[in-house]
Amino acid sequence: DSCGRGWRLIYICTSFFPCSMTLQSYLLQHFQVLSDDTQSIYHGIATNCLIALRKVCRFGPRQNLPSENEINAFLANRYSKHICVHLPGNITRVVKTYSHTTVYDIKLSICEEMDIISPYLVEEFLLYVDFGEKTQILSLEANEYIFDVMGMIEKEFIEYKVYFKRSIWFHQLKLKNILLTEIAYHQVLKNYLRGNIIVMDEESNIIPTFRDKVLLLAALQHRALNNPYPPERQEMVKLIPKCIWRSMTPQQWIQAVNEKFQDIFDLTDIQAKFDFVSHAGTLPHASSSFFRIFKVSDHRIPGECILAINKYGVHFLDTTTHRSIFSYALQDVVSTRKIRSHDGRQFLDIKFGNLMIQRIIRCETPQNHEIG
Repeated sequence: DSCGRGWRLIYICTSFFPCSMTLQSYLLQHFQVLSDDTQSIYHGIATNCLIALRKVCRFGPRQNLPSENEINAFLANRYSKHICVHLPGNITRVVKTYSHTTVYDIKLSICEEMDIISPYLVEEFLLYVDFGEKTQILSLEANEYIFDVMGMIEKEFIEYKVYFKRSIWFHQLKLKNILLTEIAYHQVLKNYLRGNIIVMDEESNIIPTFRDKVLLLAALQHRALNNPYPPERQEMVKLIPKCIWRSMTPQQWIQAVNEKFQDIFDLTDIQAKFDFVSHAGTLPHASSSFFRIFKVSDHRIPGECILAINKYGVHFLDTTTHRSIFSYALQDVVSTRKIRSHDGRQFLDIKFGNLMIQRIIRCETPQNHEIG
């Protein structure tokens, strides 16, 4: 019992306190020997100590003291905690976490299920905390320890959920994995139905060249729900972005979409989702992350706008037509700074330019942490 308590103390110390380079080499060797000895009763905790020490060497020690619940769990020989992570499309994954688990570890575990192992691709996904009614989210950095984050939130007795989504769309991913296809479909679908990737003309009407694409996307959505019959009126309303619904009568929508539905009837639901993502990807501002901006310190935007960020740059869009008001290339972004006013409003200062000329644009947005 005394030896077991000693190991538990070592496990806590390896997570919270860095050691000298001289001691580090001895500890790593000692933990490695016991970790390799599967017959040892301390094999499991020695493995955790080894992983924790390696994490401290790479990311630094834990930033917050362990909570009372965490200490009690240690004393009761409970070293892990299961966290429910919510994915797009009402999909959930339960991830087993430890004192040494970082945000990157959780992202990697989900990405591996999607056959994504490249660190560059893993970084395109975001893990964040949603506080529900507070309409505020907390984006988590890859090197943060998840127990530090959860302990900080639980001290405030705040209800929360942990979410996972793709936040950067720089690299093209091959949708050969079902989970990856599901996530991509539901994220693109959300932006599509909001109208974010639909560009209107100056009179807020759909551009004729996009009309056929919209009809196909409506049919693919209906087939993705595994429906064997063409959509009816009450279903059709949910398949067309609200911003363009009035461009045709309900009967015209039904007739036109039904014709497209006959062409794709033989597709499975997964194939329909794959085709939806592929066709939607050809629309303007596809593969972008969108953010609501209440106010911008630029005379060209008198009110609200939409901020779209993709591999081509940072775009300030009109809220009605979704046309770009002005844009900056990504290489022109010098830095960002998050600000919170005394009355609780949140701002993001984005500095654009080069070494010679720079300009700061201030955006009022509740999503400043996610953008920054």
